[in-house]
Amino acid sequence: MLRHFLLGVLLLSSQLAAQVPAPRETTPGEGTMPIDYRTAIVTPDSLAQEAQILSSSLGKLTGLQHRLLEPWQGRQVPQKIILEIDESLPASAYTLTINPKVAVICGRDGEGILNGIQTFSQLLPIEAQPQQSSKIPCLTIKDSPVAKRRILFIDTARHLFPVKTLKSLLSWMSYHKLNELHLHLNDDQGWRLESKKFPKLTGIGSLRNSTPPYTDHPDDENSEEYGGYYSQENIKELLSHAAKFHIKVIPGFSLPTHASAILAAYPELGNKDLPDYNPEVQCTWGTFPDTLAPSPETFAFLGTLFAEVATLFSDKEIRIHAPDVPWIEWQNSPRAQTYLKANKLASPAALQGHFLTKIDAILATHKRKRFDPASVPSIDLSTYQRPPELELAEDPTREAATPMISISKVYQFQKSPAMQATLWSPLVHDEEKLIYQLFPRLAAFAEAAWSAPSTDKFEQFHTRMLPILNFYQNTNLEVADIYLPPKRGALQGTKVTTDMKHAGARWPELAFDGDLDSYFQSHGGVSKGNHLTFEFPFPVEGKITFPTGGEEQGVLKNGILESSIDGIKWSAPVTLANGVAAITLPEGSKFLRLKVTAAQEKPILVNELSLTEKLLPPVVQDVRFTEFSQVDDKGLPFRAQLTFEANFADHPELRQQIKAMRQRFFSSGPRIMEVAGLIGQKDSVIFKIRLGKKTKTREGILTINPDELRNLSAPDAEDLLLKHLITHFQGFSSDTPNWFATGIVDYLRKREIPDSTWARNFPQNPARSKALSGHAESAAFLSWLVSQHTEILLQNACRSFRKGINNPLIWRGSANNKTLEELVKEYQN
Repeated sequence: MLRHFLLGVLLLSSQLAAQVPAPRETTPGEGTMPIDYRTAIVTPDSLAQEAQILSSSLGKLTGLQHRLLEPWQGRQVPQKIILEIDESLPASAYTLTINPKVAVICGRDGEGILNGIQTFSQLLPIEAQPQQSSKIPCLTIKDSPVAKRRILFIDTARHLFPVKTLKSLLSWMSYHKLNELHLHLNDDQGWRLESKKFPKLTGIGSLRNSTPPYTDHPDDENSEEYGGYYSQENIKELLSHAAKFHIKVIPGFSLPTHASAILAAYPELGNKDLPDYNPEVQCTWGTFPDTLAPSPETFAFLGTLFAEVATLFSDKEIRIHAPDVPWIEWQNSPRAQTYLKANKLASPAALQGHFLTKIDAILATHKRKRFDPASVPSIDLSTYQRPPELELAEDPTREAATPMISISKVYQFQKSPAMQATLWSPLVHDEEKLIYQLFPRLAAFAEAAWSAPSTDKFEQFHTRMLPILNFYQNTNLEVADIYLPPKRGALQGTKVTTDMKHAGARWPELAFDGDLDSYFQSHGGVSKGNHLTFEFPFPVEGKITFPTGGEEQGVLKNGILESSIDGIKWSAPVTLANGVAAITLPEGSKFLRLKVTAAQEKPILVNELSLTEKLLPPVVQDVRFTEFSQVDDKGLPFRAQLTFEANFADHPELRQQIKAMRQRFFSSGPRIMEVAGLIGQKDSVIFKIRLGKKTKTREGILTINPDELRNLSAPDAEDLLLKHLITHFQGFSSDTPNWFATGIVDYLRKREIPDSTWARNFPQNPARSKALSGHAESAAFLSWLVSQHTEILLQNACRSFRKGINNPLIWRGSANNKTLEELVKEYQN
């Protein structure tokens, strides 16, 4: 029972890694539920739509088409997912209960059910190819959102995104439990919604003569007409798709300012008494004075327009974007000033409020109300998500708004009953850029809105996002990398000092923090004699490459590189060539210093130091994967995960021995697994090194006396590990013959580390007459067996002895059908 529980906990922890947003309350159960061809979906007719979404989600992950059954049909089905209404649950909330045969998803309505479905789908293993048979952990989840309204706002006025793109986006919104999509349908640069009543809105207002590609180049227009809009049929298609996911689609308009496109189509609605009045659809970004006039014609236009919008969109809200901007036209228009006085309004700002009150009254006649964007906290995803220099160095079309908002900052977004992620589209020209700007930050926003997590849980979120990123990739969603802002600190406590000032957060420690994207940058130019010095926590060996500059900037033109053992006496310097130098370190070196040999006006940039021999931290947890030549019954190569752990923080003098043991573990471990016949039976190996009073091994933990280890050479330290590792891998039963148990250890030790002291003292010509006496004599016999019959013979024997089978017949079948006695006789002759 305990073993099954522990296995369930391990499975739960691995598969909950894909839960974004994280459920509010999860209770582990015992065991797992299989998901395969037998799994059916049991649902009432009222939830057929949600069941179809679940079937589709499962199908993408399993490659199967799962049956949809009504409750009476599902009574006799042992393996099923049941969808049930529970009216006692709050809106959007759900419960999910999974036992070894049945999963039950309950919600107050279809929306709650769908939220549970998305969580259930995220429990399935994420693989590059569909898995027709998988398991999910048994558990109970009770979940509900913090923010009732979780909004994504998309600007379609500056750039229009196809309905197909928006439909795909709705699916991803549902995946991350967002429940409202707001579309910005007009601005100075275009009108994007078909109106049967006002056809010029699309005939004229949707077209602009050109578009600036980048913010920093307002005059660099592409000279190509840009246009397009959503037909009413498009909107109906979009709304129908959104309804399947229980997502509201709310139309948004800029009024009464940002009205250039409206006035280009219907100039009579503007302040036409102004001199040189000639509104047109704007071709550059920014703020423009074109404002609707406070006139009977304007309010009549809005009344007719919103009647049409209300007929098209079913939601009770219409979004009105009415920013406070300089109302220049109202200030200068005699007619607007007359309106102000007639309505006893003190200023254009007061007229703005009056205008919105008029809109409120118009909407009320159509049983609609105004949604005010200012009432909802919003985070801007049209900004850079990584430092601009990193983005633009990879792709100049990644120009974005400032300031940078990293995914960690999105994750810390404030808790509120309604929360919004915003994407303005001046710099988002196409679907590829739209997806890049939104993901994966939209997932962080979704968790902030659903779970309101504490900021110290970002590392957990980052871990859970790793399989989600794989899922994005598997579904061809090209998203941005997760950017983690650098922390000030060099690797393993290396001290970095300089007499140069650093630019912003480009600290000197970033030249050696393990992150290739971070770097040190000086604030302004440098002077002769300036230095950047690294004091390593322990002697460093091999060669270090010291690179300065990037993208033809930040290169140090004149400088030298030198090393030292004590920080007093320095080695012969190496001169930088094209801003780069490489130095081979004398034994015992702990210091590295860059010195500027001639002043330069421009700042310098120092990239990550490159060491041929990586620094081994005092606390090691190294995980690697290996793939074998043997394949399973599906034709796929067997894989194994090998983990090496060691802690020598209290004994830094043992660094070289621990380093040698780690290298030996990863080089010899897979080969020993093959000989031990573990391929296909063991896919995870953890070996730990601990320091203690006595040297012993137990359950994959090798405890070593530091005094013993300190006196060992690197090969002898490797041999010590190997001796215990082989014993750990054997796992032989108590009745295994001693000759084989000891002989195979010596055989492998001599084969793997022939230059250890033990191997050099190994008997050169052990007596063949003692082939079954153990140790060196048996090792020689096993070596002969391998030369005659391959290591398959040893693999079979190891498997048998682990199972407690000690039968002479185990030597038949792979050795010309000979018994052990016959093999020994052949060896001795």
